Amino acid sequence: MSRHQLTGEIPPELGGLSNLTRLCFQPVDGDDTKGVVGEPGATLTHLRLHRNQLTGEIPPELGGLSNLEWLYLGGNLLTGCVPAGLRDVPNNDIVSLGLPFCSEHPCVSGGAVPDATNTGLISDCEALLAARDTLAGTAALNWSADTPIADWTGVALGEASGRVTELDLGALGLNGRIPKELGSLANLQGLYLRPTS
Repeated sequence: MSRHQLTGEIPPELGGLSNLTRLCFQPVDGDDTKGVVGEPGATLTHLRLHRNQLTGEIPPELGGLSNLEWLYLGGNLLTGCVPAGLRDVPNNDIVSLGLPFCSEHPCVSGGAVPDATNTGLISDCEALLAARDTLAGTAALNWSADTPIADWTGVALGEASGRVTELDLGALGLNGRIPKELGSLANLQGLYLRPTS
């Protein structure tokens, strides 16, 4: 599916296509035919999604594709981290993504995110750490890769999603700008900045 200007997120359901061997949208024999080339009875060995405009995180389900021999995701706008199960794919362009492996991410190795497969929470942790110094102003935030994110001041996680759903920072004496990194908190439902009295 390279070079076809596909947009959006990579669906996690790709990790469950147990009878598909190749997923490539490329011209066949010089024509412009685009489609899925599959071989029944086998498992996915080729996944080529490079040079599109895919966004979001790499679904952790892709890390379970143990028979992958070819993986090309470069040239997209992917965020978060690379599932550790993709580390050993023989032919890949993982380094071009500029993303850490989930198990090596500071938010995971430091203990802020206890589950390395929750790439969404890893991404939230990364965004909040990037926003921390701008947000802090005169406040003392305990946000650190070494502190569980569930214990971070003003941060609430959703039970179902396990993602950051609320930031209640009104009583912390913040000043300055609202950091752009907060825009990447995909599950944020409440942002409270007004001081309480």
